[in-house]
Amino acid sequence: MHDAVAKNRPMTVLEWSMLVVLSSLWGGSFFFNAIAVKELPTFTVVCWRFGLAAICGALWRRIAQNITEALVVFSCHGIAQ
Repeated sequence: MHDAVAKNRPMTVLEWSMLVVLSSLWGGSFFFNAIAVKELPTFTVVCWRFGLAAICGALWRRIAQNITEALVVFSCHGIAQ
């Protein structure tokens, strides 16, 4: 069997905070999309959302790549000495 079984424990403050932030972002996107679609053409809203997601994805990939490279360099530095 697996040792990684979910324990029945209360959520920590960090977990509650992350849940509140996630639900605010998720719910806020529906709220603001409803407003945007009433004021702007649907295609314009879709293009802006897609463009913003592409920029965020590219930034996230670059940040993750830099972190990975730094971890490799630091781990290899410890081995080389």
